[in-house]
Amino acid sequence: PPHDFLKKAFISAVLEETNITIESKDKRIVRKTIYLTASPAVKSELYIKKPLLLERMRSKLEKGSVSDIR
Repeated sequence: PPHDFLKKAFISAVLEETNITIESKDKRIVRKTIYLTASPAVKSELYIKKPLLLERMRSKLEKGSVSDIR
């Protein structure tokens, strides 16, 4: 699948930064934006860590592959 590598990179970045395990079914990628369907508590934690998560993903992936997390 085209976004499989991005999903794995996101799961890895979240686990490294927050110790939270995100299921593959809890997210979708549309036009360089990752949309989450997780609980509000998880979304809040990820929103706080959003700059760190984006930076970690950009270091693993090519530039411009992910621009936002919602």
